[in-house]
Order: sequence, then structure tokens, then C-alpha cells
Amino acid sequence: VRVDLVSPASDSARYLYLGGDLGVSLRMSERWIRMSPKTLLFCFLLLTGLLAADILTTVWFWSLGMPELNPAIAPIAGDPLAQVQYKLPFVAALLVGVLVLSRGCERLRPGSGWGPWAVVLLMFAVPPIWNLAHIAAHHWM
Repeated sequence: VRVDLVSPASDSARYLYLGGDLGVSLRMSERWIRMSPKTLLFCFLLLTGLLAADILTTVWFWSLGMPELNPAIAPIAGDPLAQVQYKLPFVAALLVGVLVLSRGCERLRPGSGWGPWAVVLLMFAVPPIWNLAHIAAHHWM
């Protein structure tokens, strides 16, 4: 049995055609096509928390006298508000991109919209983990 995703008649539904002798057409509800608002809110809040953790651990890292390795952030490493102002346009562009990719993934393969979010969340988890590891090493030495 071959499965083909056929273009929808409207934005609110998708049709799944099971080829071969079955010839069955199943209508799939919109909730299977898009991520739920709760999931999107969870991803957004998690990303916000990771960004806040990055900024706070960077300020903490810098206050201990350790150098900031990112040359763009180094001059403002001790100022959390300056970091927010600097990062905000990049984060806004990233959010638009991840929302577009997530929706595209959901359209191509229902249930896969979390993929772009997982990559972005993993990417934004690295800086706070890195900073905390170095802060811990600084305190233990």
C-alpha cells in the first residue's frame, strides 16, 4: 500500500490517499497538521529561559574575572541590559525562521514541527552549560 499526501481542498484539512486497491481517502484534522499552541508556548518559554540563563551566566562568568571569548559580547559582558538589546534582533529573526521551518515541516510530515525547535533549543542550551561548567571549575580550583 502506497501513501500519498494529496493537496488539501482548504487550509483546514488534509487528505490522505491510500493507493492501490484500497482507494480510501481519509480526512485528517488540522490539529495533526500544526503544532498545538501549548507546545509552541512551551518551546518559546524554554527558549526565553535559555536566553536568560545565557545572559545571566555570562554576567556571572565575567564578574569572576574570566574573559568573554565572543568578541561581539566582550565589551558588554558585564551589562545584562546591553546584552538583551544586542541579542534581541537576532533572536527575533531566529524566531521567525524557526516558526516558518516548523510550519513547513508540519505540512510535509505531520508531527515533525518540533524538529527545528529541538535544534534551536539545543543550540541555545550550550552557552549556559558551557558557562556553568567553567564557573564550577573556577570555584573548585
